[in-house]
Amino acid sequence: MKNKATIAIVAGLVMLLVTGGVIWAAQAHAGLLGDALADHPMKRLIVGKIGRLMVLKSELNVTDEQRKKIKEIIRSH
Repeated sequence: MKNKATIAIVAGLVMLLVTGGVIWAAQAHAGLLGDALADHPMKRLIVGKIGRLMVLKSELNVTDEQRKKIKEIIRSH
């Protein structure tokens, strides 16, 4: 049980780092290219989808057994 909690914490931190990296990269590009990418559709798509994923993950309350089944289904495809 302790390992699962550790994995969940590490996964959450990785998600935050990835999200921060995407936002930082988008801001860096906007700074290098002026405001050309400030409202770029790809930036909005990525930031919006990552944010939505984080909200869904917190709202779903998926059990460990359900997570295992989801991983099995994803791996089978």
